[in-house]
Amino acid sequence: MFVLLLGNKNFFPVPSEGTPGTADIPPGLNANEKKGFALLNETRVKNGLKPVTIAPGLAKAARLKARDMLESNYFAHVSPAYGSLGNMLRNVGISFTSAAENLSKAGNITQCHLQLEYSTLGHRQVMLNPIYNNVGIAVLPLTDAPGILMVQIYTN
Repeated sequence: MFVLLLGNKNFFPVPSEGTPGTADIPPGLNANEKKGFALLNETRVKNGLKPVTIAPGLAKAARLKARDMLESNYFAHVSPAYGSLGNMLRNVGISFTSAAENLSKAGNITQCHLQLEYSTLGHRQVMLNPIYNNVGIAVLPLTDAPGILMVQIYTN
């Protein structure tokens, strides 16, 4: 069962019933982003945490970061154009007290998710951090190889 987080009208509700992470996924996400969101919330619920909600501003920032990485041909948390995650979020008008970013490249969305969940402790800790309750997810096709790039941006 999922909890509906109320309060800020800029956030979409998380799934309220059915298979964890799959019902009531917010509109405006592509198929891979929807699946990435569902996998993330399934993982959080499986680990005794509340699901996160999609924040449109964070989704927009995640897409901005993903496009920047593809167009500028880099894979890093600090952007040559936007700087650190904190600088980027402040520059696009997002307020936060804590923020984190996960990046993954793989052949498909399930592989991207599993890399974040199991390949490094830091990525897993971000996904399972109870202070984060908002997320933006962007998934775009790689331009120089088969596969996809996923960006997750979290705030509290």
